[in-house]
This record gives sequence, C-alpha cells and structure tokens, in this order.
Amino acid sequence: MVNTFAGILEVNPKALTIPDIDTYIGLMHTLFALEDRYGLTADIDDDGSVVFKIDRSQSVQADAFYKEAECWAKISHQYKNGEIDKDSYDQFRYTYPEQNPDYRHIPQLSPDLEKQLRKAAKKALKE
Repeated sequence: MVNTFAGILEVNPKALTIPDIDTYIGLMHTLFALEDRYGLTADIDDDGSVVFKIDRSQSVQADAFYKEAECWAKISHQYKNGEIDKDSYDQFRYTYPEQNPDYRHIPQLSPDLEKQLRKAAKKALKE
C-alpha cells in the first residue's frame, strides 16, 4: 500500500514510512522531514564540509528546535574542550531533557494549524 501511495505521489516510499535511520536512504528522508517540519537545512562551508543549520524563521517549531539543538551544541562543545567528561556528556544525552536546566516544554502546533494561523495573521495585518 505504501508503494502504491508513493507511486501516486511520485515520492520514494521511504518518505511515507516511520523514520529508518539504519540506512542512509532512510536517514536522508528523516533529514528531509526535519527540513520540512523544523527548518533544518544542509549547506557546504568554506572548507567543503557539510553543515546543518536551522532556519529559525521558518516556523515556531523551527525556533523551538533551534533552542534545543543550541543546548546540545553547548554541552557538546564543553565535552570537546575537556570541560566535562564522556560520562557527563552521555548522562546529558541519555536523560535529555531532564539534564537541561534551560528546558521548557514548548507545545508544538501541527503544520496545518500553524499555516492557518499564519494566514489569519497576515490577513489581520492587511486589514
């Protein structure tokens, strides 16, 4: 059935299934979904490395995701610089978000509801 729907929509069947990060193709479709939902983009920096960025302006979810990723980046930076040890880093990762003192649960809007709210806000601004 997934293959039939994928054919109708002209997409890879992996794009319609639960994320599969055990294969590169599954991982790529997970990243594409993160782009659509959370503003994750891929770029190439000056030294030719692929880097991922979050376009915070894309949506409320993208801004919230940025804040969560920023927390991870700060802890990762501390680990890489020797400020914390591997066990502390792993404790953060395996118990997240409990180990994040800045964590605040941010309710997420469905993409459809966010789209409707944006449309209504634009209409209200015009009026």
